[in-house]
This record gives sequence, C-alpha cells and structure tokens, in this order.
Amino acid sequence: MQNSIRTRLAITFVALAASLLLVVGAVLAWQSYAKDREQAIILQNELATRISNQVVSYMREQESALLELVKVRGFSGLDHDQQTQLLSELLSFTDAFDSLALLSSNGRETIVVSRTQIISQLGDRSTTDEFIIPQSSGQIYYSPVQFSENTGEPFLYIAIPIENIRTGVIENVLLAEVRFKPVWDLLASISLGEGSNAYIVDANNKVVAHNNPSVVIRNTLFTVPSQDGIHDGVSGNRVILAISKISLGAQDLKIVAETPTSEAFAGIVKTELTITALLLIAVAIAIGLGWFAARQIVEPIEDLTATAEIIANGDLSKKANIRRMDEIGKLGRIFNQMTEQLQSVLTGLEQRVAERTQELENRAAQLQAIADVARSISTIQDIDQLLPDITKLVSERFGYYHVGIFLLDENGDYAILRAANSEGGQKMLVRHHRLQVGQQGIVGYVTAGGRARIALDVGEEAVFFSNPDLPDTHSEVALPLIVSGTIIGALDIQSTEVGAFSQESIASLAILADQVAIAIQNARSLNLARRALQEADIASRRLTGQAWRAFGQSMTIKGIHYDGSRSEIIGEVGYQSVKGALKVPIKLRELEIASLIIAPINPNHQWLNDEILIAQAIAERTALALENARLIEDAQRRAAKESLISEISTKIVEATDTNKIMAATVSELQRVLGASEVSFRLSVDEPST
Repeated sequence: MQNSIRTRLAITFVALAASLLLVVGAVLAWQSYAKDREQAIILQNELATRISNQVVSYMREQESALLELVKVRGFSGLDHDQQTQLLSELLSFTDAFDSLALLSSNGRETIVVSRTQIISQLGDRSTTDEFIIPQSSGQIYYSPVQFSENTGEPFLYIAIPIENIRTGVIENVLLAEVRFKPVWDLLASISLGEGSNAYIVDANNKVVAHNNPSVVIRNTLFTVPSQDGIHDGVSGNRVILAISKISLGAQDLKIVAETPTSEAFAGIVKTELTITALLLIAVAIAIGLGWFAARQIVEPIEDLTATAEIIANGDLSKKANIRRMDEIGKLGRIFNQMTEQLQSVLTGLEQRVAERTQELENRAAQLQAIADVARSISTIQDIDQLLPDITKLVSERFGYYHVGIFLLDENGDYAILRAANSEGGQKMLVRHHRLQVGQQGIVGYVTAGGRARIALDVGEEAVFFSNPDLPDTHSEVALPLIVSGTIIGALDIQSTEVGAFSQESIASLAILADQVAIAIQNARSLNLARRALQEADIASRRLTGQAWRAFGQSMTIKGIHYDGSRSEIIGEVGYQSVKGALKVPIKLRELEIASLIIAPINPNHQWLNDEILIAQAIAERTALALENARLIEDAQRRAAKESLISEISTKIVEATDTNKIMAATVSELQRVLGASEVSFRLSVDEPST
C-alpha cells in the first residue's frame, strides 16, 4: 500500500540516511568552495598589489627624476639657455615625458620642450590646477589621468614647485607631461588567465588603464566595490575581484584584478562530482537496509491490523496471534484484553445512549419552552396581566402543578405573592400571602441571598413549614429574580413528584427566571414612564391654560369677522353666528383657546367631510401660529423688562455716594412706573438680644 507503515518506515530510514549524507556532502562542498574562494581572492589581491607597486614605482621614478633636476643640479640658479638645455637632455634621456615646461611665478610658460610638437608660442597656465595648487601649497601636484587630443594616449601632469633658497618664495613651477601608456603596457604584459583582467579606475569611476586598451578607449565607467570578494566585473559577469588603492598626490587610483568565478572555481566541480557519486552509492545502500528493517518491524503490525479489521466487521471472538515477546507482542496481548472489555461495554452502551438521548431531548424541549414563554411574555406590558400569564405559561409548558411569583415590598422586608396558577395559590393570593426575607421558607432564603434553593422532598427538610394550601408538594425550587444585581423577588415552582428537579432542569429554569425578571422590570419601567408622561402632559396643559388665560385678558381685540368685503373687530360682546355656520375649535394641547365660525352663503348648505377636514387642518395650523406668536410676545416682554432693569441698575451703580444712589433710584422708578410720587426711606431695626 502506498501509505503503509512499511513504506513510510523505509522512506524514513532512507530520508534520514540521505539527509546525513547530504549534510556531510554539503559541508565538504562548502569547505572546498570557501577554500577556493579565499585562495582566489588572495591571488587576485597579490596581483593587484604587485601592479600597484609597479605603477607607484613608475610614477615615483619620474617624480625623482624631476626632483633631481630641480634640487641636485641647481636648476633654479641657471640662466634661461642652461635651463632649456637641461630640460631637453631630460626629455631625450627618458621616453616617460612627452613635454616639459617651466612656469614663471605668474603662471606663464617661460620654457617648453616637447617630444611630439614644435613649440612656436608660449602659453599661459595661470588658471590651471597644475600651476595654482603647487604655487599656493608648495606641494608636488599630480593631475587626473587625461588623454591627448593628438595621439589619444593617456597622460598626467606632475608639477614640481621650485623655491628660492634664500627667500623661501616659490619662483617657478616645473610641469612635466608624463606618459601613462607605459602603465597600459605593464598591464598588457602581465600573464593573466582566460577571462581575467587587470585595470585602473580613477576617482570618477573611469577606467584609465586596462590590459585590453579598447576598454579604456570606450570611456568605460565602473564603480569599484568597497571590499574584495565576488562581484560583477567591469564586463558585467561574476568575478573574483581584489582591490589595491594608491595615492599620487591628491589623486586616488584603484588597481583592480579580477578573474571569472567559472575559472576560479573550476577545481570545485570535480570535488562536487565525486561527492555526488558517493552520495548516490550511500543512498542505494540506505534504501536496501531501510526496506529490510521496515519489513522486520511491520510484519507483526500487519497481522495485528488484519485481526483488528475482522473485529471491526463485528467478529469480537477473533484474537490476535502473539508470536513475539517484545513491545509488539505486548501490544497484541493488550489488544486482546481490549476486545474482551469491548464486548462487555457494548452490551450496556445502547441503553446508556438511549438515556442520554432522552435527556438531550428533554433539555431541548425545556429550552424551546423557555423561548416560547419569553416570546409570549415579551408582548405583555401591564404587570397585573403579565404576572398571572407567566405562572400559567410556565405551569403549562413545564408541567408543574404550582408556579408562584413573589415580589419584594418597598422596604425589602417581605416577599409578597403577586401571582400563582394553582388553586391553592389563588387562596394564598386572597389572604395576601407573604414571607419574611431570610426567615421563612425557600422563598425567604432565596430573596435574602440571591441564590437558588432546591428541596427534593419538602417534608424531610426542617427549614420548611407545611403549607395547607399546597398539600401535594414533594419537590420545590425557588429561583431569585435579579435585575442589574438587585433582587426584586423569586420564582417559586413546586411539583408533586419527589426529586423532580435535576441539575439540567435547574439550569434551564435559571434562564427562565432571568427572562421573567427582565419582563417584570420592563413592565415596571413602562408603567413608570407612562405615569411620568401623563403627569407631564397634565402639567403642560395646566401651564398652557394659565398662560392663555392671562394672554386673553391682556388682549383688547377678541376676534376678527370677515364678510367677504371687509374685516370687523369683534369686541367683548362677540359675534353672533348665523344659521348653518360651521364652528371649528382651535385647540392647543387639548385646550380650546379660540374657535373658527364659518357661515355659508346658502343657509341650507350641507358641509361636506372634505370641507370640514380642511377647516380642521387650518385650525390646527392656526393654533400653532398663535402659540408661536404668544411665545414671541412673551419673550419680547421679558427682554424689554430685563433691558429696563439693566438700564436702571447701571444708573444706580454709577452713583458714587448714598444721596445720589437714593436720588437715582426714586427718579428712575417714577419715570418707568409713571408714579406721581416715590419715596426712599432708610430704616434700621434694633438687633435682637
């Protein structure tokens, strides 16, 4: 089988052996690779160092020749012809220089000798670095590598400052155009492997010398890595690269030696092939050993598996054949013991499953009943209707013969029975049955502590007393009704059966008690809200009536009469309506504040329903408009009064002594109130003893 233990064990053995061999091979390959890489870097570094030493030696040699001319041979003390002769001799003595020039203290050429050109006119170099830097610093100056416009060959300038020995002033600068092509020839003469290169890169990342001159001629740019190692070379392929830096005056040059990784690591390929061959041989051996070991281990397990399949098909009499005394043999013996135990367990399993199924069905039925009860009581808002309905629904859905609801009084001293479904419970309601909290019965215990209490046989518990109204009770449970952590009462349930309440049923009834408590609290809250709304409505209508009575008394115009052509003010007498007139009251918050009287042109006109509705709608909008107008007038009067009081107070406060304050007070009151006389009299009572 594809997923058999034998196959998996064989694969595991092979995988372990192959993994170990692969690890060993990988370590050997890595060591070989690291060694070859390190050796290749060392070789390239040695090559770069050797080239840099030769380049520096070449440039120092030319610098020494110039210094010898200036210092040893007393160049500055010679006349013009002698200086010219010495420069010509130096130019003919070595081919390292293409030209030599002597610059005056102002940067003009005084002598120029050249190997390749005939000098017909002396130039001015006062603005060039090869004059300014040595003239100002007194140091030897090396220019960047440049290329001749005539020959295309590379060169650089070496500028030697010439100092007057007596005064210490730099009088001249000896400028030499040094050929850089010998450096090219040097790189080309070095024996390199196939694909290997050696080249020089200046500070601007330009290749100024290469063993293949065409690379320089193409103006190749190359960013030199910061350290030796494996990088992309100047041609873009992966190489082992080493760097050696040299400084010529202020010019920094980098000597780079590189060789392709394919050439550098050629030796490691042979090593890897050898390791691969050894690994294949070792894996083949591991496969054979793994298969043999797996067979020895798995055969007893396969026998045991066949026995288990027979037992799984229903033959519990089948026994495992035990031929070994190792762990697998022990497993076979345990397997036989398990088979025997299984036979005994199966005999009672179906019965236990049936019992558990029945319990689950009962639990589901209880939860469904709780949901039904909660849904039914959630629609009832009157608490006097809610409580009896709860007791009735719980009794019908759960089958208990007595269900009662106790609520605590205002002081929390007594639990008073407020609803019950049984005949005995109705008798208890008639006599206003109550139990002292914490003192009497299960209900007293529950309403005091807030925890459910169960009595499986009331007659055997001394804490309970016999209730003549409920003589058939043999089991009782009381559950607290709690809302927001506050006990508001208890749900009392009694059964005629002994031990009628299991832990599962108690859990279900606890959920029911929570739903009942919430329903009671909601009904109470709704009643309080309705009562508060009614009181607010009564107060609003009373205040509105008082305000409109005062407003009506202050008005001189009691109404307006319009006959189609002109308007007429209605006085205190009022307007006598004609026959068939429609009277529409104008009401504000159920308070009639005015009325519309509409007289038809035809006294026998019968008012249509639409006409009456239009008149009523206009009356409603008129009532709102009148109320808004009254409120605006009231606000304006209050604002005028406050403004007047503020004005009088300002004048009184501005007075600086007692006489002026009293005078300002009486004069302002006389002006505002229109009184004929106003008096202000001080009176001080004697202090009481």
